[in-house]
Amino acid sequence: MYVNNLNRLVFRCRDSRCFRCGYYGVAGSRNPRHCPAAFEENFNKQYRKLARAIPVDVLLGKPVKDHLKLSTREENFCYLDFSSEQALYRSNGRIRKNTWLSWATGIKAHIEKEEFGKVWDEVYSHSPDTFSYLARLKDEYFKIDPKCWGSMVAYEKSTTSTLDQIEHAEKVLDYHSI
Repeated sequence: MYVNNLNRLVFRCRDSRCFRCGYYGVAGSRNPRHCPAAFEENFNKQYRKLARAIPVDVLLGKPVKDHLKLSTREENFCYLDFSSEQALYRSNGRIRKNTWLSWATGIKAHIEKEEFGKVWDEVYSHSPDTFSYLARLKDEYFKIDPKCWGSMVAYEKSTTSTLDQIEHAEKVLDYHSI
């Protein structure tokens, strides 16, 4: 803590990651929009809470026991919703690149597991517009950073092939740092 030239008490965020992003805030103000690490840590806490509720067998990719199917289905649905929200915030620039790469790897690993896949198939077949950000990630094989998407309104699966989109995004990523 220190006092700035306006005689206001200022603190540096306690999270060591903020020392890299250079976040400073007025004492008592913890606006996550100004502190990416604090905003991302909130998501990490939510993930840990969700992960504790999901049976270990599901996280390991094993079939779930019959008596746990209904509750597991609900928890998996919540995880898919959470993952789509993460992609939304990355597309809006609220999530940093390194954090997103880590999260995207985990999301991809989870939704490729049998029980998550069943819930995804059920949701997508009955309501394809649900979890649109996660759907786009899957459609693009997790190869295009959501920050490069632009408007989701402009997204139409049938306009260009996924491979064309991936090639374009790789050129953009090579050309610009995210």
